Amino acid sequence: MSKAGRPDVDQVLDNETVELLGNDLQPLELSASRLSELRSRIVRRIDDDMEQQTTAYVTIRAGEGIWVEIAPKIHKKVLHFDPQTGVESYLLRAEPGAEAPPHKHEYDELCLVLEGEVEFDNVHLKAGDYHFAARGSQHSMARTQTGVLLFLQAAIAA
Repeated sequence: MSKAGRPDVDQVLDNETVELLGNDLQPLELSASRLSELRSRIVRRIDDDMEQQTTAYVTIRAGEGIWVEIAPKIHKKVLHFDPQTGVESYLLRAEPGAEAPPHKHEYDELCLVLEGEVEFDNVHLKAGDYHFAARGSQHSMARTQTGVLLFLQAAIAA
């Protein structure tokens, strides 16, 4: 059980059951209002969890947290979200051969490559490299041949 008395997500179903259920799932497009409602619920839950923390420090071990698939071969694990500023810190793991579509940065974004390599535009980043994308900038298709683990920090759209 989590500190909030809710069951831990990764303990509810075993991997075989999740795989069986997932084989029949189809992507779902959500209306803007439904997406906004879901974001609000997630932020409220994060706020509730943050209020229950009694320390000024948060430690997330490598094996802890929840990885969520946000695109084929690309997973995200949120480390921290500040509801006051809208800034989110997270890890992004992309498997070898993964591609992320071109996108515009609505807010400043900083990125640190922890493992592997990634390429976009005329930029090739390796482990230890830092990249800053200013608000309003655009990236072309991002690709990784080796797989990559990134630490990112940016504000998220409301």
